[in-house]
Amino acid sequence: MRILAFALLSAALTGLTGCGGHDDGPPLSPPPQASGDVPASALSSSTAFTTYVGQRPADDTAEPLDLADLMPPTSETDEPEDL
Repeated sequence: MRILAFALLSAALTGLTGCGGHDDGPPLSPPPQASGDVPASALSSSTAFTTYVGQRPADDTAEPLDLADLMPPTSETDEPEDL
């Protein structure tokens, strides 16, 4: 009798374990960007990149931009812009 009760309890718990694992909530927001990373929106064009770099605060204590593996966008037709 105990074996049957144990088997039924185990089957019930196994069935309940499978329930509730699905989440239909809104997708999670992207992780916050590290302060030294250049956002993807700034890499869409050379003008966007220049604007992003020009808007960075002139602060000696801020994290530097991580440009190690970055290829800034270029343009053969746009005029050079001042920062």
